[in-house]
Amino acid sequence: MLSQVVSLYQIDNPSLAAALKELKATAQIDLDAVRSRAHSLGRRRADKLVKSCLSEGHFASRHNGPGFTALIFGQHNLNLGDILEHHCQNIAAGQNLLKLQAKTQLSMVESYCVKSYKPAKALTTPYAQRAWQGLLTLRFNGLPTAEPVALVVNDDRSSALVTGYLNLRGFDRFLYHDFQQLDVKQRYHLIGAYGRLIGRMHARGIYHADLKACNVLIDPAAATFYFIDTDRVESYASLSLEHRIKNLVQINNSIPREVAPPIRMHFMKCYSEETGDDPKRLFAKVWLKSCKQEILYTTDQGDQREFWR
Repeated sequence: MLSQVVSLYQIDNPSLAAALKELKATAQIDLDAVRSRAHSLGRRRADKLVKSCLSEGHFASRHNGPGFTALIFGQHNLNLGDILEHHCQNIAAGQNLLKLQAKTQLSMVESYCVKSYKPAKALTTPYAQRAWQGLLTLRFNGLPTAEPVALVVNDDRSSALVTGYLNLRGFDRFLYHDFQQLDVKQRYHLIGAYGRLIGRMHARGIYHADLKACNVLIDPAAATFYFIDTDRVESYASLSLEHRIKNLVQINNSIPREVAPPIRMHFMKCYSEETGDDPKRLFAKVWLKSCKQEILYTTDQGDQREFWR
């Protein structure tokens, strides 16, 4: 029962220990075991909720339009045909674009963000459906994302994902342009919040295969981070050390080199509070792999490449 409460309300270990002390619990309770069980319960509950959103039901309604089928999340009331047409006009006119690539096109339409994908190969899942599943996997595991709005699959197997628009800066851009203007206490507060978020995600068995800083948006005033680009998000019963280190190296090598080692170490300490790692040993492993790769991040002036040596 204790694990169920911790899972539902996402109670951290210090708060749980304080509550048990206040309740004068007499039995010896293994907080790590409670935490592990809570993560398992939460992940299974989230997996069921995600599955329920892949067809019409309590969380999603089906909408059929000219040449496409869609699932609309929750109580969203929108003219999906008009939104998709407006998105196509944005691409043709080169306006309100957030990304334009051969595989994906991203534009802002009113208060929505529309991301269209090229057709998927036969017998494979449409790209937007993968992103929809990843988005909901994060969301139902209590991890911040854009608001899910609609999944669209066209007759030619091209697809689109519609979410709420987040008017926020990418984390790499923020670190490059704004981070050094903060005082030391604010810097450590933000980095600590980010470390605990990534630690909580990994403790839940969630893997984001492209966890670069450009795929995280930041609200610095609230110290809140939002995951985007979710078509390669997976849920596992337990996340391997190899997967976790890969994510940590992606983070470490997608932020400006000027972010000092003590700040990076603080991230690792806060991360390890959630995962139970030895932060110094983990930091050494991440650093060893990071140094063999280049640093790549995005600024307002374009991509920036740096090297550790």
